[in-house]
Amino acid sequence: MYDIPGYDKFMEIELIYKGWSDDKKSSIKIADGQHMLLRVSS
Repeated sequence: MYDIPGYDKFMEIELIYKGWSDDKKSSIKIADGQHMLLRVSS
């Protein structure tokens, strides 16, 4: 994850295990309070 732009501003990372796909998903909270979804697939 270190090569993701803005990684240095991530305050909280929570893995998400729900869903039908095998994609890896994470809920991310940034320093300014915004929430983002990171989805990684092959």
